[in-house]
Amino acid sequence: MRPLKLVMQAFGSYGNRTEIDFEKPDQNLFLITGNTGSGKTTIFDAIVFALYGEASSNANKKNGAELQSQFVEIGTEPFVSLTFSEKNGTEIDFYTVKRIPRHVRPLKRGSGEKMVSEEVSLTMPDGSEYPAKETDAKLMEIVGLTKEQFMQVAMIAQGEFMELLRAKSDDKKMIFRKLFHTGLYEEIKNEFAVRKKEKQAEIDQIRMRCIAEISRTELPEGLEQTAFLKEKKKELEKSKDFSVTVLEQFLEKLELLCEELSKRTKEAKKIVQKRSQERDHARDAAAKASQLLKSFVQLEDAEKTLQSLKEQEEAITKQQELAVRVEDAWELQAVYQRFLDCKKMLEKLRSDLQEQTEQLPNLMEDTKLCIQNTKDAKHQQEEEVAAFTKVEEKVKKAMEVFTKMEAAGQDVIQKEKAVQNAEEKERALKAKKEQLEKQQEVWRERSQQLAQSEKNLALWQAKQKDFGLLETEFSRAEQTEKEYKTQKQTTEKRRLAYRAASLEFEEKNAVYEQKRKIFLNAQAGFLAQELKEGCPCPVCGSTEHPSPCKLEKEHQNLTKEMIEELALQAEQLRGKQEQAAAAAEAAGSLLEEKQKNAGESFEHLRSRANEVLDLEEIRADFLEQMKGEFLHQSKKMEAEGRQLQKEVNEYQMLLSALTKAEKQKEQFQEKLEQSAKETADAKTALERSRVMLESLEGSKDYQNQQEAQAAYAKADTAKKEKDVLVMRAEERLQKAQEQENRAQTLIAKYKKEIPQQMEEQKIRQQAYRKFWKKTFPETPDGTDRNLHQNAGTEMETGCTEPRQTESGSRKPDKFCQGSDR
Repeated sequence: MRPLKLVMQAFGSYGNRTEIDFEKPDQNLFLITGNTGSGKTTIFDAIVFALYGEASSNANKKNGAELQSQFVEIGTEPFVSLTFSEKNGTEIDFYTVKRIPRHVRPLKRGSGEKMVSEEVSLTMPDGSEYPAKETDAKLMEIVGLTKEQFMQVAMIAQGEFMELLRAKSDDKKMIFRKLFHTGLYEEIKNEFAVRKKEKQAEIDQIRMRCIAEISRTELPEGLEQTAFLKEKKKELEKSKDFSVTVLEQFLEKLELLCEELSKRTKEAKKIVQKRSQERDHARDAAAKASQLLKSFVQLEDAEKTLQSLKEQEEAITKQQELAVRVEDAWELQAVYQRFLDCKKMLEKLRSDLQEQTEQLPNLMEDTKLCIQNTKDAKHQQEEEVAAFTKVEEKVKKAMEVFTKMEAAGQDVIQKEKAVQNAEEKERALKAKKEQLEKQQEVWRERSQQLAQSEKNLALWQAKQKDFGLLETEFSRAEQTEKEYKTQKQTTEKRRLAYRAASLEFEEKNAVYEQKRKIFLNAQAGFLAQELKEGCPCPVCGSTEHPSPCKLEKEHQNLTKEMIEELALQAEQLRGKQEQAAAAAEAAGSLLEEKQKNAGESFEHLRSRANEVLDLEEIRADFLEQMKGEFLHQSKKMEAEGRQLQKEVNEYQMLLSALTKAEKQKEQFQEKLEQSAKETADAKTALERSRVMLESLEGSKDYQNQQEAQAAYAKADTAKKEKDVLVMRAEERLQKAQEQENRAQTLIAKYKKEIPQQMEEQKIRQQAYRKFWKKTFPETPDGTDRNLHQNAGTEMETGCTEPRQTESGSRKPDKFCQGSDR
């Protein structure tokens, strides 16, 4: 975000319209300077207020009426307008935000003041205006920082830079992540952590499966690899890290073991297959031997059975012949029985024909009598139905009248209740209206008492603002005083340090100069020490040295390196002395500036204190005096502000309540008029219902519903009795007709069946004779009488009861005993 232009009016210390163009400077870095209280911080307050709706300081937050300037008329509208740019990829977007703080303005009509709510508008790059309710969120999205983050990195208020330095590491991370757009790397780190966790979970599952499979592995005893595998198995089961190397060793040996076991298994299978074949051969031989043994046993049994049957052959033959004759006798008896059945059926048909013929005339007479009785019953039924219909219509009409009367009676009751409810509703509305008017009067009196509460609150807020400015001045004065004292101590320390450095340098430099002078003076002695007879002197060139210079004993150890070391130390102390001198001089200059600032702040504070607090006297310990005054005044103003705000809230609630009460009063009046109309309508409807009820009373045929229902029940009973008589007559007629028809049908049937039955009897008699001659040719035919006598009686034999054969004839369960038949 880059600010381009700032416009302020009636905002803080800027009364008139002020425009600041940040694009005028031809460099990126510029300084805003000015005296204390000239409005430097207000510029930053305006930028932050435009973006976030609050002033820049976190310690001394200001918004609303506190930001309204006191240097212009109260009617001047305060506002801040900020035009800024935001880079969007390769393009630059321009935005303009205008924010009007909550402020006090004069009433348009009459005297007094009114509190105006805060307003905000945001013009987008395309010229459209963003919705006001979502503007704050949109601005935070564009800037990319919250107000607290913006105050820590983009625009730091006075005395609050340390908040960024002291912020927690997590808070700094959040701020710098938004500033440098490194959130992607945080997401990548989190994604890697999630993937690592997933892969670790998969590895753990694989490890658990491996351990489970290893635990289920059974190792045979007596093999070379078994001991090694058991050792590795225990190691893997107890291992927490699950060594892959150990697992590979285990698998390698296990593979060798499996190969060896596979070979042994193949050999064992061959042996098992060979033993199975031998077992199968032995089983087949045993089965054949067992079958042969059974055959021998069956042969012996068959020979015994054959011998026994040969002994019984003659007796069996005789009994077979006897059985054939017995069966023939039973078939003959069945033929004769069919002949007798036919004869009995013919006799029964002749008897039934005679009986039906004798009954037919009586049945025909009964039918005629039933027809006449049915006609009489139906005639009586028709007369009774006509009488019932008349009664039914009369009762139905009467019941309709009674129903209407009941409905009319209920309607009258409801209308009476409606009239009563309407009157009660009207009385209740009147009572509510009167109560509301009384409450309105109480509210009006109280609202008149609180009419000046908003003005008093605005004055208190202005006073509070002045008190806040005074508190700021006090904090500034206290801070400058503290800085002055601190700087004074620092300056004193720097001066002492300078004196110490100077003394140390002078001492070291004196030693250096003394040693250097001695060293220079002793150069002839050093050269004399190097002279040799016959060698030229480096100074005079003489080869003879009769009286060379002698070096004093205490200076014989002096060297050039020692002198240079002392020179270096002296030079270092000189630099230290110069630094201490510069630091002492800078500290002195800064002390003068701090002293000047402290004096100016003290004068500003005293001037402002006289204006705001109206102090009777100013003591020597002015700052301590101000601390006490602040504590006292802050508690007093806080209590006064709470009371004023409470009165303003009450006043606004009263105004709102009066407005609502006026509307309710109008609604009550409308409801009263409507209720009066409803009452009149209800009385009219009640009168109509009463007239209708009286009219129905005069048109009823019965005294009451019970009488009408009794008449209907009597007619219905008589009708049902006739219906029963007709039904019974019709049933008797139907029964007589059925009997007559049945008799005629049976007579016709018998007349048709008798000749057929006679023919059937003749055929069965001939069949019987023919079967007799065929079965018993040695027995002569007798007369019919003898035939019926001999064949019609039961066979006098020793046979038991006969039973049905498969061919339909009957034969004895046992062979006859004592005779041939």
